[in-house]
Amino acid sequence: MTIARAIADYSLGINYEKLPPEVIHAAKRALLDTLGCAVGGFNSEASQIYQSLTKEMGESSDATVIGSGARVDCLNAAMASGIMVRYLDYMDQI
Repeated sequence: MTIARAIADYSLGINYEKLPPEVIHAAKRALLDTLGCAVGGFNSEASQIYQSLTKEMGESSDATVIGSGARVDCLNAAMASGIMVRYLDYMDQI
């Protein structure tokens, strides 16, 4: 079994109701922190340049760039969103 398969099997076996409250709290905190960083970096020059580039490549129905509603392929959505999230480098060391 590959490591990827082992992680996938483990992930599929997780049950929300059985997670400890502190794990749920940490996950929610990390998600809110990430979204807050994305909002802060949305209008950055780097983010706007990459979003313009993805628009030139054409629309796709695969994924949406955080905050823009632009439909692009998964790779470009992940990259555009990642640029926003990391731009201000405010990520907490959770």
